[in-house]
Amino acid sequence: MLASSRYVLPQEEIKPEALKLVNLISSLKDEGEGEAPFYSELLQLLEDDKVADAFSKIIEETDLILTKIKSERDLESIFNLEIAICIKSNLKQLVVRLANIISESQNGKASRKMKILNNIYSNLEVNDPLRYDIYFAIVKFSAKNDYMDIIVNHLVKLDLWLKNWGSSVEQKRELFLTLRNLLNESNHKMEAYECLFKYLLTFENADANTLNTSKDNAREAIKEAINNESIFNFEELFKLRSIQNLNSEPCFELAKIFLAGDIKEYDSFVSSHNNIINELSLNDEECRKKIRMLTLVTVVGQEIPGRVNYSVVQEALNVPEEEVELWILDVIRAGLIDAKMNQLDKTIIVNRATPRQFTENEWKKLDTRIDEWKKNLDDILNVIANAKLIAQSH
Repeated sequence: MLASSRYVLPQEEIKPEALKLVNLISSLKDEGEGEAPFYSELLQLLEDDKVADAFSKIIEETDLILTKIKSERDLESIFNLEIAICIKSNLKQLVVRLANIISESQNGKASRKMKILNNIYSNLEVNDPLRYDIYFAIVKFSAKNDYMDIIVNHLVKLDLWLKNWGSSVEQKRELFLTLRNLLNESNHKMEAYECLFKYLLTFENADANTLNTSKDNAREAIKEAINNESIFNFEELFKLRSIQNLNSEPCFELAKIFLAGDIKEYDSFVSSHNNIINELSLNDEECRKKIRMLTLVTVVGQEIPGRVNYSVVQEALNVPEEEVELWILDVIRAGLIDAKMNQLDKTIIVNRATPRQFTENEWKKLDTRIDEWKKNLDDILNVIANAKLIAQSH
């Protein structure tokens, strides 16, 4: 989070400090000595030890404070005092109300309000469940004030935070889905997809009825994975129960093609499902580009290490001969294969290809490669041992 400050308040100073806030708000309301309804009411509540009632009314004056206090230092001090009194008086729910008012307020500078929200968050203990509510307010505020880059930096820690807060499955779903929508709106497409994936992950242990509530968002996940030019691996998505729950739908069949199929299967699917691409809000040209790239990965992946003729690629992709090298370059640039082109004999020299699925066959390949590495290492050790013996004999 941003830099923040804590305000330590002794118990015996709660009422005197609360009275300072009452005086401040009364003056901001331009109450005079003769008629001061706010001051009189709050003074009576404090004298009757009704601190909760008094502070409920103080918190509701947040917009007034944001509007009239111009000094950033004074503003932070006022709200730090409010936060400290609420926490010390065991009125922590009121700081949630404070955070929500600040996040929704149209008054005051955004940077100052962000700092106050962060101070509220930081003054709660690391494992306080109310941190969830404050963070949610920060997320919504960030979306409205162009601070989503800050939220993106938090995402790597979010799972740990949710664990610390003891957040429920329902809370996780609400936060992940809200993040997904707001990140999409701020053009953080990859992070939005990751939050949608985590949302769907919360349905892994759900009952059938609850699982069915995820269908719309599961369809969205398939569309976003296909549309996202950075996503080429569909294996983890396909393992999700919420995705498997769509197994009778055309979008599931299409996802299977991107998981392990090729351009010919894609063409066949599209021709047999009229208007399916438009119904799923997909771009046919972009879909064909991605599935051709994935088809190429499959073709060269069968020859590692080895060579693949251009003619094999041309046939698999169903493209003109002059386009073959362009497709190879696209796949190399995407990091899907490590290869070189030999333009003289029109072959691809393949060193590595990213598996589209880590199947039993991939495990066997890995096992074989490890055995080769072990043998090579043994050979190197033998050479070193023999060299030592020769050196010692001289």
